[in-house]
Amino acid sequence: MKEAVANGTHASFCTDSQCVSLHPRGMESAAVAPAAPKVPRLAQAMLAFVAVTLAFFLVALFVVVLQRSGTEDPSLQLFQAAAGGDNTTSSGDPESLHPSRVAEVQEALQMLKVQVENTSTWSVEIQMLKCSVDNVSSQIQMLSGHLEHANADIQMIPVLNENLKNANKEIQVLKRGLQDGAALKTQVRTLGGSLQKASADIQRLQGDLRSTRTLTAQIQEKQNELETLRSGFASQEQLQRTQNELLKLILNGWKVYNRHLYYFSDDKKSWHGAEQFCVSQGAHLASVTSAGEQKFLTMSTSASYHWIGLTDRGREGSWRWVDGTPFNAAQSTGFWDPNQPDNWQHKNGQTEDCVHVEQKWNDMDCGATYQWVCKKPVAQGLA
Repeated sequence: MKEAVANGTHASFCTDSQCVSLHPRGMESAAVAPAAPKVPRLAQAMLAFVAVTLAFFLVALFVVVLQRSGTEDPSLQLFQAAAGGDNTTSSGDPESLHPSRVAEVQEALQMLKVQVENTSTWSVEIQMLKCSVDNVSSQIQMLSGHLEHANADIQMIPVLNENLKNANKEIQVLKRGLQDGAALKTQVRTLGGSLQKASADIQRLQGDLRSTRTLTAQIQEKQNELETLRSGFASQEQLQRTQNELLKLILNGWKVYNRHLYYFSDDKKSWHGAEQFCVSQGAHLASVTSAGEQKFLTMSTSASYHWIGLTDRGREGSWRWVDGTPFNAAQSTGFWDPNQPDNWQHKNGQTEDCVHVEQKWNDMDCGATYQWVCKKPVAQGLA
């Protein structure tokens, strides 16, 4: 064997007369996997091919020798001589062989020897070929494993494509987010400028507000002073008016006692007529709520009876003050004359439902005419 070449795709074996090249049938795992069991068959085919070639060559050589010799026996002798390895003829008749034929036979024998020598080396070359084929098979198996991994990777390509699409979508989303972020940054800068301007305006307004508050406080202070002056003037004017009205009332017969004004009449009227007069003056017939007030009244009524505002008309024995003051029966017990009130029935058939006072209280016919006492608060009287 002159040359043997093997790589990942093919293997070549060359001798002086021929070359053999081995190629894998395909790169798919389904086609490569069955190649390993065919290696012994390939070696047997090579041996068979070599044997057939050698037999064909020998037969051809034998036919050529027979055609040139014209007889069978000399050819057989030549063949025997060739088989014995001797260049001379046998003990037969030497004249039966021509020198040119002898040369041709010798040339044929020499070629046969070369072929036989080459045949002796073919077994070694076949063994080397087997080793090379084994290496090629190993490489093919390795390539098959790589191909399986490649097929697995190829099967992952759709998943990778889908992941790539998702990644592209995410990138687009991120790009839009970056664009939105850039827009937001611009808006933030704009808002920042507006905020600074607003802060400056707020500070200016705060300064104006402080100035306004100071001015407002000063104005309020002045207003308070003015109100104080007005109140002072109004109080003085009110006091002056009150004094004038009080003086006028006193001149008209009203008397002052315990923040109340009392009018003691000189005329005489029935109890109802006296009450109407008091109402016209913004007052009512007098009510008595204390011993001091009782004493004050009797100081002015000790010489004659005067109507006061106590009556039980409408419900006998249920006394009440006409001005709405609650009647205290227990407190008023000492204010009555002895055996009073007695609800005496007069000749005209009238009973005693109204009260007049001189030193003490006495119930009397409401239609009788007497002087009277009006009563009203000082503030009401000066209004």
